[in-house]
Amino acid sequence: MRDTIHHFIATETTSVIDYLKGPLQLDSNRTQALFDLGAIYLNHRRITESESLKPQDYLRVHTLPKRYSVSGLSPDVIGESKDFLVLYKPAGIPVHATVDNIQDNLVAIAKNKLGLDLLVTHRIDVPTQGLVLMAKTPAFQSIFNRLLLEGKVIKRYRAITTSPPTKGIWTHYWRPSARAPHSVGDYPHPGHKPCVLTIQSYRRHRLGYELEMLLHTGRTHQIRTQLRRLGYPILGDNVYGGEPHHCLALQAFELKFQDHVFTIDSRWG
Repeated sequence: MRDTIHHFIATETTSVIDYLKGPLQLDSNRTQALFDLGAIYLNHRRITESESLKPQDYLRVHTLPKRYSVSGLSPDVIGESKDFLVLYKPAGIPVHATVDNIQDNLVAIAKNKLGLDLLVTHRIDVPTQGLVLMAKTPAFQSIFNRLLLEGKVIKRYRAITTSPPTKGIWTHYWRPSARAPHSVGDYPHPGHKPCVLTIQSYRRHRLGYELEMLLHTGRTHQIRTQLRRLGYPILGDNVYGGEPHHCLALQAFELKFQDHVFTIDSRWG
């Protein structure tokens, strides 16, 4: 498999762009494209233009950044106030910049199309679609993050499974892991974090069963791992045992906090 991340220790004083012509044989255009994506780091700091190198400087280059399909996308604004913006994130793009790509994400789309420098308050996974709230000011970002920590933000999700679920409150325990797939167990152990999910209702759907759920905690891939543990993997979730589909059938459809309520109808494409 071809390496896509390269690490170098500089041996001479020169510019980043000139240095990379040697070991990676990158021309100026290719190097500039990597700068534009934020795929080059100097001494652990992302740089977006060529800078001077000196001996012993550490350079990390992501030569094949992961791209996401954002061409033609415009922000779908669900709600707005002087403090925040609620956007609909389609499946298949990140909320914010990734380690090798600062362009293909919801924050960058909002900045390019709306001229707003928005601040992330929470996120949903790349394959998940649905509501995301962005703060317009650092002050409101702090307020919303505090509401999240205090459990005062209600987040409800829809998913499609191919078998009917059992309604009720489900508690599992998230096993620490740096990489997906993640897993949950039925009993607490030291270092395992509780995951609490309520399956509130479900109805027949042309693709199976459409669930509505209340998420009480926010672990990585929590809904996906809990539904797999319960025996109801989500349609299109090839990581967690779901049947094949063109997309992950998971949607963040309702967001409530203070006196605000934002909802969207089913959007499965």
